[in-house]
Amino acid sequence: MTTVYPAEIADAVWRMESQTFVREVDWFDELGSTNVYALSLVAQSEVVVPRLVWAARQHSGRGRNGNA
Repeated sequence: MTTVYPAEIADAVWRMESQTFVREVDWFDELGSTNVYALSLVAQSEVVVPRLVWAARQHSGRGRNGNA
């Protein structure tokens, strides 16, 4: 499956996957929580790692509103 990224991040994703240790990028315009999504990947037996989960906006994540 090929992911089509928005033009403004496509080059950054290509550089991450080709020039760093990151092997796969999951990008979302909006996501509840990147951490919850990443934890859900653990249950998959064929998940590619290292992996970056990136969201332009998250509405229930730990990194919101000063949360850490």
